[in-house]
Amino acid sequence: MARLAAIAVLLATGCGRVGFDDLPLVTMDGPVQPCAAAQVPGVDLGPQAPVVGMAGTGTPLGYALAVQRGDATAVDGLIVAADLSDATPSSPGRSTPVEGFSTTYERVVLQWDGTRILGGLVTDQGVFYWKTFPDNMGQYTSAVEETPTQQPAVPFFATADGQRFAVSFAGQQLTRWELDADGIPTGVSTAIDVGRQITAAGVIPRDEVGSIAVIEAEGLGLFAIVLGSPRPRAAFLPIDIDPIGTRPVVTGTATQVHVTYVRGSELVVRTIDSSSLQVSPVRVVAPVSPGFFGSTMRGDQLRVVWSDAAGIHIGIDGAAFETIDVGGLPTDAPDSWTVVARDSAATVFAAYDDALWSIPICD
Repeated sequence: MARLAAIAVLLATGCGRVGFDDLPLVTMDGPVQPCAAAQVPGVDLGPQAPVVGMAGTGTPLGYALAVQRGDATAVDGLIVAADLSDATPSSPGRSTPVEGFSTTYERVVLQWDGTRILGGLVTDQGVFYWKTFPDNMGQYTSAVEETPTQQPAVPFFATADGQRFAVSFAGQQLTRWELDADGIPTGVSTAIDVGRQITAAGVIPRDEVGSIAVIEAEGLGLFAIVLGSPRPRAAFLPIDIDPIGTRPVVTGTATQVHVTYVRGSELVVRTIDSSSLQVSPVRVVAPVSPGFFGSTMRGDQLRVVWSDAAGIHIGIDGAAFETIDVGGLPTDAPDSWTVVARDSAATVFAAYDDALWSIPICD
């Protein structure tokens, strides 16, 4: 952990900003257009218990959604058309039961790996499963029970030296699970002990050689490490992001990793340059601590979505963050919502009772 302190000192003295003054700022042409919310036609989330969580990923068919309910022993799945015109099925189906167990899912994440939908699921009893799903989000096609108490990183899928892997965490350890061609763990894993309790993690592909993992740990705040192979331990040089940062949300591209997080009472972003591994200065998204927030890319430009007492807002990155207040939604707060990326586009999906609403992330 002494290396973490040393890196933090270097970054505090300015080394973490090298190269960012030369990076071009993304600017917007013309006036900001409002992002219009609309109900997805024909979708009935059903009369069961209220939706308590959603996860999604973009696929060639559209947007794959997993819907969690407060008393369900399964996760419901559906596909929303790419143009948001309808969904299949209109009443989400039971896609992920655990046969023979009376339990509920505490957490679900989905990610498209370029071939199939991968899922990481944790039950309320702490049992962790990797699953794969067909393109239509029907009955899951396979499930592997892994070490209890593990939590999937968000995002959790990446590559290093051409090897596909998924990332989870528990206690002080971040674990990289190698995946076979079908997206199932091979049994080969590498654990990294960061020395403090991990509370959140996310991983973004850097290139074919490695990926960048962003970690929140008690007493250390936010930092990043490079996941490489074949000797990954030698690559775990900590990169300080923010010693007081909390609740990280991670997104990005092969060239830049964006970390949106809460710093004091503000919602802020810092960016890691994937080539130089330098960290940008803090950029303020909003001068408030949000109730919930997510982030995504629209092309090469970052979008941050957050909610507060006034509603749902979208921040567009540039010389400064430009804020759009989303209108047209029901007046009550949604039961749950999630941000889903698909190719160069992205959409916010929100559940209001038995209705599903969409907010395309616009220019």
